[in-house]
Amino acid sequence: MAGIQLTTLGRTELTRTDGGSILSVLAQPKRLALLVYLVVEGSDRLVRRDSVATVFWPDSDQSDARANLRKSLYYLKQSLGPDVLVTRGDEEVGIDPALLECDVVILLSGGPVEAEGPFLDGFHFTGASVEWEDWLGAVRERVRSHAPAQEAGEPADGVVPQRHEEGDGSAGDPVEGTGPMRPFRHFVPTLVVLVLAGFAWLGLRDEADRPTRYDRVRLGSGAQFLTVVQRHYALPPDGSGILFRDSVDRRQGTWWKGQGEIGPTYVDGLDDIFGPVFSPDGRWIAFSRDGGLWKQPLEGAPPVLLVDSISDDFNPGIAWLAEAGILYEDRDHGLRLLDEELGTIRLLATAEEVGEVFHVRALPSGEGVVVTGCDGWCESATPRLSYVDLERDTVVALRSDVWMAWPMSDGRLVMVDSRGAVFASAFDPSDATLGAPVPLLEGVRVAPFPDVTVGADGSLLYIAGGRDRFRERIVWVDRDGRRKTEISLWPDSSRVGALSLSPDDDRLALEVITDESGQQIWLQELPDGALAPLTEGPARARRPVWSPDASSLAFVTQVLGADDQWDSWVSTLPTDASTTTRRTLLRHDEIIMEVAMTADWSVAVVRTGDAAKGEGDVVFTRLAGPAVWQGVLDSGANEYGLALSPDGRWLAHVSEVSGRPEVYVRPFPGPGPRVQVSREGAVAPRWAHSGNELFFRTLNPEDPDGDTRFMVVAEVTTADGFRVESTASLFGTAGYERGPRVPLYEVTADDQAFVMVTSVAFWDWIDGDVVYSRSWYWSDGVQAKLHGS
Repeated sequence: MAGIQLTTLGRTELTRTDGGSILSVLAQPKRLALLVYLVVEGSDRLVRRDSVATVFWPDSDQSDARANLRKSLYYLKQSLGPDVLVTRGDEEVGIDPALLECDVVILLSGGPVEAEGPFLDGFHFTGASVEWEDWLGAVRERVRSHAPAQEAGEPADGVVPQRHEEGDGSAGDPVEGTGPMRPFRHFVPTLVVLVLAGFAWLGLRDEADRPTRYDRVRLGSGAQFLTVVQRHYALPPDGSGILFRDSVDRRQGTWWKGQGEIGPTYVDGLDDIFGPVFSPDGRWIAFSRDGGLWKQPLEGAPPVLLVDSISDDFNPGIAWLAEAGILYEDRDHGLRLLDEELGTIRLLATAEEVGEVFHVRALPSGEGVVVTGCDGWCESATPRLSYVDLERDTVVALRSDVWMAWPMSDGRLVMVDSRGAVFASAFDPSDATLGAPVPLLEGVRVAPFPDVTVGADGSLLYIAGGRDRFRERIVWVDRDGRRKTEISLWPDSSRVGALSLSPDDDRLALEVITDESGQQIWLQELPDGALAPLTEGPARARRPVWSPDASSLAFVTQVLGADDQWDSWVSTLPTDASTTTRRTLLRHDEIIMEVAMTADWSVAVVRTGDAAKGEGDVVFTRLAGPAVWQGVLDSGANEYGLALSPDGRWLAHVSEVSGRPEVYVRPFPGPGPRVQVSREGAVAPRWAHSGNELFFRTLNPEDPDGDTRFMVVAEVTTADGFRVESTASLFGTAGYERGPRVPLYEVTADDQAFVMVTSVAFWDWIDGDVVYSRSWYWSDGVQAKLHGS
């Protein structure tokens, strides 16, 4: 039996033999479609990559399409394992049927299968091409011809019938569209869902007899899913569907997606709205447009302008208070209540009291309002939650780092913080106190605000994700490309700009780039010790280099001056963290971008100027005595990626003198001829500690700015001048970060492994997927958490 099972008839599943779902593929519709295509077309023969690229990226030029295919195949390998995909060079690809078994392939080859319905029933992915739809239709026709219907109620030949219990939630079950938007309903009532209950990656597991259910919902072809759900999405009080503003089928507007409806319905009269919210009876929608507060009935009457001047459309902070009252933020960022019955507008709280309003909701009792706000622009401030008591006319601060809060009828508040974590606390309005927080859900996308909303009935809608779409990891890779060790310990919002391995392989110096501290040097104790910053801002610290005894690091310090011009020099710091005061080692008249040292730290080589702009030179100086700079490279072309041989006699570097990046070696400090090592484009030279090998990464001619292709080793001799004896590719490097100018990898002391950087999906959901859970708050799983059972 194959180790992976792909089910496509009636339901779509991808599981391992242990029963675990491969969510990183299932949650990516286009990636799943690519896998299905390769399984059907490439199980008995290999398929040309150009043919595959034409189906999935027909509007891209050939190089872009092939680059997209390479990246997609890389991620499939990461999810399925390295051997499931079979390739022949760079031209053909297929699937090993011994490792992945698919029901439709068995059916088409004449074997018996258990089928619950048609091939990829209801399946769709954003941006699906005509070529894909044609292929899908052709396969469905082949499936029908191999499994013809017999008599009504009888199974087709070779197909074992499956029985659905009423209400089992399968994809083919019709669900009647109901609720306040039913006049707009006209689509066939089917809804493609993915039940995700019990999966730890969602932060929830079923703790009762009835699971908490999560459905992945398609809102329409081409939808962009504008960030910040509160600005563009609304849930009716009965949980009957989703109202959202987006572009569907290239038509911008407001749409209604009812329960069970296969596609959304365009809603007339609600173009260019922000912050829509349903009235408690579900008959009206309030929203902002053109700087005013409006409401519109759902039965066809025109909108009504209520207030002609409110706060920024993009963040209106609107909510209903009973049937006649609407809360909104005015131009001065005060929270106001419009009472239509009395014809009055009342100021409830000022910006000084609650901040500039981000989100507001009324308690079900109507006695008060919970509001979140920021002191200034919310993208750069921490939000806080406050309670406005309408009877006492008081404002009480409740909690910081709460972006949104939704009062529930049981007296609790459901809240979400800046990490995308959803939690609940009991709330007593009589004394404005919050109980202990109870975690309910993690994994809400924050971009830059949490993309989640909770309806009055407890339904949940959110976009899956995290604080960042990707985060980087450090991996140890042997010479055959096998990963040995992996660490991911720094903040999720950070990136790695450079790295340097200590001489005895026990510590790793990282140039870590974060929004909070900029570019600083961090030290990682290996293999699994603490990661801690060595330098601190505001000055940048870049391009670390270890001293021979590992007692200190040299690095480039960069400071932005008062004239907005950068100044830089080479600094050192002890690695025992005994001080954070940097000692200046070298200065140059030009900005220093990169530094390399001989093994004994007697000579420093630096690159000055910005190679990306065609500026700068490569110069060197001896460290004993005052700096006397001498030129090394003067070709006039961009040159970077400096690497000195262990004996200090040879300088490897990248030069664009030929019009594309290539690796060269020349005597150091010279004179002597340079020798070209690479032939088809390459970057990132690194010497083996033995001095007998030079590593580098080759470029893809079709996408020279994208992922590199291979890690290559050149066997060299240096006794009688520099000579390349042979070169060989070690492993593919697609998916490993390359760095802009400096080699973003290191070689271990025994020359048998590499320390590399890879980006991985923080959550493997793409734009176009949202998660919906009807009556989520009242489900057994959530209630069990709230009551500690």
